Order: sequence, then C-alpha cells, then structure tokens
Amino acid sequence: MSYCPDCGCKMYNGICTNCHEDLIIFDECLEYDIPMSDEFLESVDECRQRQREYAKREDVKRAINPRHNE
Repeated sequence: MSYCPDCGCKMYNGICTNCHEDLIIFDECLEYDIPMSDEFLESVDECRQRQREYAKREDVKRAINPRHNE
C-alpha cells in the first residue's frame, strides 16, 4: 500500500484518493453508467493533467515503488 506524500491518503495505481478524487468518481460513474455534466468532465480533464504531473515527481515515484531508488 502506498500513501500520498502531499496529504497522506492511500494511493491506488498512482492516484491519490484525496488529491485526485475526481478521477475516482469518474471511474465509478463509467462503471455504473451514471451521467456526468460537462463541468465535471472538464474538472476530470484538469485533474488527469495534475495527476500526470504528480506521477512524474520523485517523491511520488518512491511512494508508489519504495525500491525506486535502489
């Protein structure tokens, strides 16, 4: 299990349940065929871009894979 270096919440596949909450909600909406507003989809796009930049950080790479620096 890995934890977000920014807020300490659990991360799954490099996605923090707190910092990238919109991505998790988006996946749930897709899974259950829940309609989404245009505003929410724009928010998801912005969140996805933040998550891509987040995943490039060395501290996040270490949190995801503790053996990253070995």
